[in-house]
Amino acid sequence: MNEDVKFRNRLFQALEHEDVRDALKKIMTESKEEKSEVEDSKENLQRWKNKYESLEFLKNEVDIKLSEALEEKSELIKKIHILNEEKLQLEFRLKAALEEKNITKERCEKQEFILKENDIKIKQLGNRFKEIEDVYNIYTSLSENSINSLNAIFKGDTIEEFIFCGVQLDTIEALWEFSKREILEGRMEEVKALYSIFTYFLNAYNKVHETPIYGIHKVSIGEKFDEDKHIRSLGGKVSGNITEVIFKGYTNIRNGKIVKKSIVRV
Repeated sequence: MNEDVKFRNRLFQALEHEDVRDALKKIMTESKEEKSEVEDSKENLQRWKNKYESLEFLKNEVDIKLSEALEEKSELIKKIHILNEEKLQLEFRLKAALEEKNITKERCEKQEFILKENDIKIKQLGNRFKEIEDVYNIYTSLSENSINSLNAIFKGDTIEEFIFCGVQLDTIEALWEFSKREILEGRMEEVKALYSIFTYFLNAYNKVHETPIYGIHKVSIGEKFDEDKHIRSLGGKVSGNITEVIFKGYTNIRNGKIVKKSIVRV
């Protein structure tokens, strides 16, 4: 009998032993369990592998979205930079516009001020011209005899010539002398008109100079008559108090002397 046959016979005999059978059963059970565990491990490994692949896919998706987000961020930064530059340009333009507005406002205010001044000057000139026109109308409304007598003083037939002659000192003195003669000869009808012409040209003569040279002689009703200051009109008393101021004279403001005495009634 060869060795193989002997081994099998001994193996069969051993298998018939109860302890050996139990040991073999235990080994077989443990093998099955180990096999089951291995299979479970394979399944778990496959699950983890699947999860890893899913995570890898998600990672790639996230990387793509992150890259896109970074590109969008870069574009947004560029746009923000462009907007900031545009903002600076707009702020510069706004500042320039405000400065131009302020300059324009100042110019308008200056122009408005100049226009107002010009309006005032025009009104003043209008008032002066009206005053001149009024005086000239008073002159032309004098009687024919008076105008003929005054032609030697006021030469010419226009208002310009009338004004030019009237502001001369010689004309003012001659006009006052003419008025004096009219009063002393009893022709009183045009005294007020002559006095208006006289006072206008005396004031006009003063305005030609930096400071007034002549002033109207101050005289009041009730004041005592004084031959050094006054001229007595017809029909009055020789002495006493002044009852009427008919035609005022004028004085030199600089030295206080009376140039022409006032004509009064006592």
